Order: sequence, then C-alpha cells, then structure tokens
Amino acid sequence: MLFANGLELLMSFVTGLATSESRYWFIAAYVVLCVVSLCLIVPSGSLLLIAAGYVLGIGAATAIYSVLHCVLCWPVYHLARTGLFNPERYNIDRILEKYFSYEWQETIKDLGKEPFATSMVLRLTPIVPSAVACIAAPSLGIGIKPFFIATILACWVRPLFYAAVGASLASIGELENPMELVQGTNIT
Repeated sequence: MLFANGLELLMSFVTGLATSESRYWFIAAYVVLCVVSLCLIVPSGSLLLIAAGYVLGIGAATAIYSVLHCVLCWPVYHLARTGLFNPERYNIDRILEKYFSYEWQETIKDLGKEPFATSMVLRLTPIVPSAVACIAAPSLGIGIKPFFIATILACWVRPLFYAAVGASLASIGELENPMELVQGTNIT
C-alpha cells in the first residue's frame, strides 16, 4: 500500500511538471537527469524512464535515453579505464582470490575472453546500472569497440520496457474505474 501511494504521488508530481507550458522544461530536466543517471552509479534510471514514459510516451522517452546512452558510453568507459576505477591501479586477481571461490574466479576471468557477449549481457541485465557496466567492462578486460557496439545494439531494450510501464500507468490513470481491468478475474 505504501508503494502504491508513493507511485501515485510520483505520478501526480510528474503530471504537474508536464503541463503543456512546461513540457520543454520537463524534457530538459529529463535529459539532465539522464546524464546524471548514466554517468554516476545512481539507480534512478528505471524510475526516470517510468516517469518519462508516463509524460512523453514510449517513443520519445526511449529515444532520448537511448541516444544519451550511446553518446555517454564512450566517455564513461574511458573515465573508468583511466580515472578512478583504472583496473591497473587495483590487483583484480588479488581481489578475486580474496572474495570469490575458485570456480567464480575462473568464470569472471573467462568473461573477458568473450567481450561482445559479455558486453551484451552487461547491457541487457536490468539490475546492472549503466555506469556500473561501463566500470565493469574495462575491469573485465573488455575493449571499447565490442562494448560500444553492444551498447548501440542493446541500448533501447531496457528504456523501452520501463517507458512502456510508464505509458501504461498513464493509460490506467485515464480509466474511470481502474478496477475494471481485474473485475471478473478469479485469482485463487
């Protein structure tokens, strides 16, 4: 019940932001929040996409997020590769030995041998934030080219799903009685 009230409050707040006069402000705020979400390890991309799908619709929300995803992939990857998360700074083998069993160590080391497939998995797994995928890729020995190609191919999947959830919330909100959707179904 608490979640439903929170979702209702979020959607009423988003609806208030997205009046016809402030629609461009909403798009600008959405772009800025997407950049922050994609560059930092902030698990807010899903909620952001749900809100954007609610206001902008599936196509616009997915397109904006996907384009930003592709544009920001390269700089975030290079920041991870040369900056704070530089894999050469840390002894990855020592960290693996300390925290993982031998089987997991071998599995993690094998991920770098299939860079494109590993990149696709990183991009398609819904619980892996974009910034974490960009940090994990150089640490696993994945080069920028297979990672960038996987990003271009898969950047639309998660945004499409979450924007569709938001758009469906908008259509449910238009019903006079949302319980009509489940009336007559026997859930036992």
